[in-house]
Amino acid sequence: MYIGYESLINLMLKDLFKLLVSCVAEPAETISRVGCSCIRYVLVTAGPVFTEEMWRLACCALQDAFSATLEPVKNLLACFRSGSDNFTGDACEVKVAAPSHSPSAEAEYIRIRAMAQQFLVLVGGAMIVNHNCHMHVISPHY
Repeated sequence: MYIGYESLINLMLKDLFKLLVSCVAEPAETISRVGCSCIRYVLVTAGPVFTEEMWRLACCALQDAFSATLEPVKNLLACFRSGSDNFTGDACEVKVAAPSHSPSAEAEYIRIRAMAQQFLVLVGGAMIVNHNCHMHVISPHY
């Protein structure tokens, strides 16, 4: 890579990641998935030639994407205690829309429940704290 262009490339990479993170944060699942796929593609194809600064930008973008998508889930989960079967929340009241009993609604419920369980396993093991885009893994305090 030409050293004279490195700052310009870093600026463009930062802007690209900002655009892709905004796609990931979109409520529309299709757009969010496209953003995730594009971030993965950039990392897999260009990652081998990334400089340390480029990897810092990539890590910050991933942290921003995780924060944007997981914050609503963390807020919702704060209403429930571990192992609870309460459908409307233990620590606060959660309004739940009654699901239809169609096969597609049941499949969607199962998919969302599986994703929530994966998230709980990840959060239960360790928490990642961001200090100016420097990641630190710490044990949870229970």
